[in-house]
Amino acid sequence: MKRTLQWLQPLHRIDTRLFLWLNRVMTDRRSLHYLALALSHSGSGVPYAVIGLLCLWLEPLHGQAFATTLACGYAIERSLYWLLKNSIRRRRPGEAIAGWQMRIVPSDRFSFPSGHTSGAFLFLYAIGLHYPALYPWLMPRAIAVGCSRVLLGVHFPGDIVAGSVMGTVCAWLACLWVS
Repeated sequence: MKRTLQWLQPLHRIDTRLFLWLNRVMTDRRSLHYLALALSHSGSGVPYAVIGLLCLWLEPLHGQAFATTLACGYAIERSLYWLLKNSIRRRRPGEAIAGWQMRIVPSDRFSFPSGHTSGAFLFLYAIGLHYPALYPWLMPRAIAVGCSRVLLGVHFPGDIVAGSVMGTVCAWLACLWVS
């Protein structure tokens, strides 16, 4: 096991340096903190469920397919998220970096992958398939949700990259299953 993790050490060092560099932006910018907090809360999962249910109820053309894609996608994503978090067990920046204080209390203990980011990218991909005109408008939001997690000090950038890939793949798998 130790040899397997040794090759990850250079990646972890780069990830930590990038995390610290990105967080220097936050030091004196209180308004950026509040924006990051709002974006993070918007990626909590509840808004996705509400939007899916509203589309199911109000949108006759694509609503059922969209809501089904979301439900299947999140069933896959949450299962994979739980499995990866609890098997990889990457420590969050507050535990991994001496003297680092996270700006919020995360909902779970481990860092890899970012569940907020995977959820945001799953939602983005599902929107892109069922409502393509909205896709370009929501892409910056999905990216911003991931960035907010780094700026709040609870994820490394690598966690965000993994979450974005995971969410996209989960949505793609759900679309294959629903189609």
